[in-house]
Amino acid sequence: MAYLSSAEAEEEISRLQEKNERLTDDLFTLLQQPQDQATDASIREEFGDLCHSIDFWVDNIIEDSGLDSHNRKLGRKERSLLKEVGINGFAPRDEHAGAYLLLSVAVQREIQRRIFDRPYPVGITKQQEAVLEQVLQGMRTLDSGREQVIRDRWRSEAVRALTVHKDFDRSRDSALKGIVDAAMDFLSPRSDNAICGLSHRAFQRHRDTLYNDIFAAALRLHQSLRSSIHQYRVQPPDIDGKMTGEEMAERRWRFKDVDRWQDLKTTDRSARPICSLFPSIVRISDGSGDYLTIVPPVVIVELQSSKASGQSSRVQSSRPSPAHSLTTETMNREMERHGDRTRRSDHTHADPVRSRDMSRSTDLSSASNVPSGNGLLNRAVNWVSGRSETFPATKQKSPGRGELPRVLSSSGDHITQYAITEEGGNVGIHLPRQQTSPERNQRERRGSQHYNDDPRRRRTS
Repeated sequence: MAYLSSAEAEEEISRLQEKNERLTDDLFTLLQQPQDQATDASIREEFGDLCHSIDFWVDNIIEDSGLDSHNRKLGRKERSLLKEVGINGFAPRDEHAGAYLLLSVAVQREIQRRIFDRPYPVGITKQQEAVLEQVLQGMRTLDSGREQVIRDRWRSEAVRALTVHKDFDRSRDSALKGIVDAAMDFLSPRSDNAICGLSHRAFQRHRDTLYNDIFAAALRLHQSLRSSIHQYRVQPPDIDGKMTGEEMAERRWRFKDVDRWQDLKTTDRSARPICSLFPSIVRISDGSGDYLTIVPPVVIVELQSSKASGQSSRVQSSRPSPAHSLTTETMNREMERHGDRTRRSDHTHADPVRSRDMSRSTDLSSASNVPSGNGLLNRAVNWVSGRSETFPATKQKSPGRGELPRVLSSSGDHITQYAITEEGGNVGIHLPRQQTSPERNQRERRGSQHYNDDPRRRRTS
């Protein structure tokens, strides 16, 4: 075996160092993200807005349907929908809570299967998809990290090139109309009862909100994900411990009796995941399949709790203000956001969205100082974001009447808790605003103006 002299060894080391620096520079150049690429933060914001839109739309459908005088058993469609998400029986005591759950799950299922499950943006034809897959299949023989980056960048640039073509807009708009028509046919078919027996007129009245604020927004988010140099995936979590009909009938899901909600601790074995309401968004980090959770899922769990001995206090607001920022600036932002929605309702004939009474949103009291155990009955259901086995123990007090739950943090993963409240026939999920900066408010106002001026908005009966 030949040995190198000191001079030869130093020369070889210098050569390898130069090569390493050159390859490192090339890799960082490839990793540079174009300015118009979606970021984790923008994806988080867009998905949060989508969840808010779904919540607001569901609220209005239920309100306009007048469920107070309605009482019917679940039909074949509702039972089939619940079975798809792993629930083989359902016995809600509260009509509004049951309708809210079913309608929310139904809308999310339609978005997932018709948009998010597609490998490429809606509007790219089957022939174009086949060409992209053929090229990518040939590039998959390149296994090193550098080739992986090259492959992802080529995919991103190819998809983006297709989405700026003049034929793409026509194909996308046509596909979007078909998607919304199919979703409406499932939710409110003309020849059959609407889901949960809700009003057909309510679905028609808010059809444009479903089109613009939900499905079109989901389509734009999906296009951003599929056009990125990163690999993103929208996926519902795997829920263990599926509920059977007998267990559901025994537990009864007492939604409307939830007056308080608690932080879920890792030691609390009584909390049981039931199904997913909103999926998670993850980013694939490399070819090994490891991923980073960008948006945690929203999972419905049943929380077993001892009956509180103290006096319970009813939740007064179905759309409360954040508990941690009850300042004049915050209230002004809430009033401004409410004004935007009211103006949208007044100026838009096609979809007059029902405005909310702000007195309900600002009715706060000192009940937030009550310990977290007060006000919970034996069996309550909480809405929790994140995986139940990762919830950290906490000493924070439970949010009080008219307040949003606080955001917990554990190892960089944000775990947000949600609850259902009932007031005057309204049941809603509390989804905290992701941002409340002046720039965000300006974007909301611009979006509202664009929404009102959209030529696709049409008057429906």
